[in-house]
Amino acid sequence: MEKEAIQQIFDNVPNYYIYGEKNNYDDPEFIHVERIRVSARLHKWTMKPHQHRHYFQIIFYSAGSSIVEIDGNQETAVGPVAITIPPSCIHSFRFQPNTNGYALTIAESLLFEKVDTQNRDLLKLLLARAHILRLDDDPDLLDEIKFILKIFDKEFNSPELGRMLMMQLLFHALMLLLRRRLIKIDEELVPDNVNAHSYNRFRKLVEEHFKEHWQVHEYASRLGLAERHLNRICHAIEDKSAIEVIHGRVLLEAKRQLIYTTSPIASLAFGLGYRDPAYFSRFFKKNTGLTPGKYRYDHNKSDVSPYRTI
Repeated sequence: MEKEAIQQIFDNVPNYYIYGEKNNYDDPEFIHVERIRVSARLHKWTMKPHQHRHYFQIIFYSAGSSIVEIDGNQETAVGPVAITIPPSCIHSFRFQPNTNGYALTIAESLLFEKVDTQNRDLLKLLLARAHILRLDDDPDLLDEIKFILKIFDKEFNSPELGRMLMMQLLFHALMLLLRRRLIKIDEELVPDNVNAHSYNRFRKLVEEHFKEHWQVHEYASRLGLAERHLNRICHAIEDKSAIEVIHGRVLLEAKRQLIYTTSPIASLAFGLGYRDPAYFSRFFKKNTGLTPGKYRYDHNKSDVSPYRTI
């Protein structure tokens, strides 16, 4: 049942390398930039729910705004703003006409090709989840980002020597600026490579075992850490406890399946490792304020609902 639910998500949500262009094969050297004003206008300023498997994106608006839905969570993003979208993250946009900016896409395999392990851990926080980063209160950072994007756009559209290497370096520079922005937004976010490495290992284990409902002490034991230490790392990186990170991953999967599949809620609960669907419903309502059925209903009737737009 779990595999069927995942397959329903993959079947229902288009997979593009750039919006509107089906990804029929994975290009390990793909790197691309497009202007939002051009691409969004072609689609009448609406980009329906889609995903980019194996590709990472940075969306930047210098002006304008959009309603963006990422894995079932809807927000309004107002420029100047940067949005990071990890691979396979389901998202949609409804842009205000004449929103201006860039959309950068890079193959996941290319992303860290020339980055050593220590710096890879530093940047991987941007792949742990999507981020919407306001830039209106930091004019110096905004100028730096605009400068990098201008050069990136120029390199992409000209056959200069070392073009691919230059774009990779510029992409890394842009990621590092956004990583620094995360630190400024949350002063408790400590850019400690040891913590980042442990946190990434923890998130990988959560990805592998969240449906088995491991307890925090089981994760800590596997990582060779004290439970209290693991909680400190999670608070430093995400401002959440370890159990909140675990529950967040369960909720994300539940929301995806409620929105993008038609699986009965009881089947969905069993697929997520719950023996009692009623217990799953109580857990979901406690953390979202809605029953699973109400959550699915609300998204079905939404103007940006995947069921209405795909």
